[in-house]
Amino acid sequence: MSEAALPLAGVRIIDLTMVWAGPYGTRLLADAGADVIKIEGVTRPDSIRTSGAAALAGVDRAFDRIAYFNEYGRNKRGLALDLSEPRGREALLRLVRVSDALIENFRSGVLDGWGLGAERLRAERPDLIVVSMPGFAATGSERNLAGYGPTIEQLGGLIQLSGYEGGGPQKSGISYGDPLAGTLAAGALIAALLRRQRTGQGAVVEVSQRDNMLGMIGEAVLDFGMNRRLPVRRGNRHRWLAPHGCYPSLPLPDGEGRPLGRAGTQMGEATDRWVAIAVATNDQWRGLCGVIGRPELAGDPRYARALDRYERQDALDKVIAAWTRERSDDEAMHALQAAGVPASALRTPLTLTHDPHLAARGFYREVEHPVAGRHRVAGPLWNEPATEAAPMRPAPTFGQHRVEVLGDLVGFAAEALAGLERQGIIGDEPLKRQPLPRADGADDGAATVAWQESSGGRR
Repeated sequence: MSEAALPLAGVRIIDLTMVWAGPYGTRLLADAGADVIKIEGVTRPDSIRTSGAAALAGVDRAFDRIAYFNEYGRNKRGLALDLSEPRGREALLRLVRVSDALIENFRSGVLDGWGLGAERLRAERPDLIVVSMPGFAATGSERNLAGYGPTIEQLGGLIQLSGYEGGGPQKSGISYGDPLAGTLAAGALIAALLRRQRTGQGAVVEVSQRDNMLGMIGEAVLDFGMNRRLPVRRGNRHRWLAPHGCYPSLPLPDGEGRPLGRAGTQMGEATDRWVAIAVATNDQWRGLCGVIGRPELAGDPRYARALDRYERQDALDKVIAAWTRERSDDEAMHALQAAGVPASALRTPLTLTHDPHLAARGFYREVEHPVAGRHRVAGPLWNEPATEAAPMRPAPTFGQHRVEVLGDLVGFAAEALAGLERQGIIGDEPLKRQPLPRADGADDGAATVAWQESSGGRR
């Protein structure tokens, strides 16, 4: 499939998002063929570019080698632009004129403070679609709060449901607010494009990450509203199914432990393996009993009904764990699946990179990055089996497409671009922002761009 045949080919999107939620959503749009132009601050690059940078200390252009950024930046073009400067804002507005949509996940009011609120943007292009992804909202008592996925999970109620029986609340470990918000923002932008196609009208859309977390706990909200019942933390157990949980498997042999990241750059290893089992029906219960070599349990009146098994799951868990401990996670999974029992080996992110099932489906793609070199990225999260896969482009280096975007697309002359670069309004390396010194030696807090030429380039 050529890029021109992708669903969103011909749609241009200005991407003012950072970290995870926004870049994840715009990656979905870029994978679908949209021309996504990722804009970072010249002095404030996407903070993910420094994630794990301690491990790359002293490495040339470390900010272009961060795997996190390169995974979510693929298929996008990159521009570094200082929006705190009038000429930077002018460049953005000129780009708005030739774009279909703009998406941002700043704290509410940041773009308004730069004079780049939705009304100003749509004055340049009335049918522009503006999607905002505040952690909280543009209105209400929390409108000025800043937030990241873990804190938004707390206010969204999810963490109150998470944890083990008798213990306190636990974060999910993955910050679901981010990918959920990114997916919803991508869907909202596409919906607005469809409406514009029908009506000719643009739109201003807000995707509050905090509000949308409530969509993940709807049954708990209804349960309390109807029954005044608070949910009980159950760990890996289910509200009515049993047996249900994660059971220890045969550990990995010595020398085959999985790498395990720790604080800083220190690495350890893990040898534990687990298998998840969920029994939902009497047939699955009988299948489980046969596989683990305990067929007599299937006819035991103490476990005849689902409620009986639920009330005696502590005893059942010990029986099942005794069987799983003697087998590898894959062996246990396949034996149970063959008997119709839902079971899965627990995969780690590192083992998934070599997963034979994903490899057979062509899930991973290889890209050649000009700085990070050849590496794999995850493919699009959907497939069109009848068509050939579209080419995958690597994430942009910092400011890589400034001439392509501001020159060829927007129309800045070469001399004007050179002037913008001299003034630190665009660039291909992050610049430090430093306060202007006062004549009396005090720091008045006024910010200006300052950089030094060195053997490593501008800093």
